[in-house]
Amino acid sequence: MTRFPGVSSQPPPRPVVVHVSRAGPLMTVVLCGDLDGITAPAVVEVIETLAVSPVRQVVLEATDVGFLDLAGLRTLLRAHRLSARRGVRLTLHHPAPHIRWLLTFTDTAALLLDHESSTTADDAPNRRA
Repeated sequence: MTRFPGVSSQPPPRPVVVHVSRAGPLMTVVLCGDLDGITAPAVVEVIETLAVSPVRQVVLEATDVGFLDLAGLRTLLRAHRLSARRGVRLTLHHPAPHIRWLLTFTDTAALLLDHESSTTADDAPNRRA
């Protein structure tokens, strides 16, 4: 493979696709794609709309999130803080095992995961000392 200066050999990130639905005080945000520093602002933008809506709970459906880096995790934590300030409960549902592992490793699983997803977080590898 020929390398060219300034050209990345990595494929571009899959943009996060956000689908939003509401049922009364519940907002479900379906995330699809990669959640990283490039794609994360779309998630924050959706969460910021809570200021003008009567939502009491936000579920981030993460089944189709293929990649989450630390910038993406910071975005989820920011979204959690924004929601909490508005009295809104925000949880992450059905993340892939590698995402559950990252949340467990960074001690953020209890903060972000719903009860169902957090019980399966025990399947993640043990945190290194």
